Amino acid sequence: MAPVVTISIAAAGLLFFLRWPIKGFALLLFLLPFSVALNPFPGVDLVLLRVLVPVFWLAVLLKYPKAFVQELKTPAVLALGLFLVIASLSLFFASEISWSLRKLLYLWSLAPMLPAITTLFRNKQDAWARAQKALLAGGVLASIVGIAQCIS
Repeated sequence: MAPVVTISIAAAGLLFFLRWPIKGFALLLFLLPFSVALNPFPGVDLVLLRVLVPVFWLAVLLKYPKAFVQELKTPAVLALGLFLVIASLSLFFASEISWSLRKLLYLWSLAPMLPAITTLFRNKQDAWARAQKALLAGGVLASIVGIAQCIS
């Protein structure tokens, strides 16, 4: 039953991000301070953002394919790609291959966020303001929850 919930959340996220990509990015920023975990299998905790981040950049790629591919050719994205390739070479020297592979997969899953974000926010100052407000609201809410837990 739990994998069905994870797949349902990913599908709902994809539909939401395809319809409202800027609001979807604001939602990701709002959720950053929280560690909501899904349990797709017994003994496996999967952080919600690790599901939604790849779904987000996939949605941006599907909605704006030409702009996304154009952003892949920018110097910042090429430098990030070079960094990831060099970081991947460390796998050959790792004593814990499985741990190193998990960390590299995490980095590679976040890497497409750079072209996705630059595709969405090119020359859109109001969208940046909305993203900043979402990040601030998530931080404030997490702080309030933390203070409430400390007091009680």
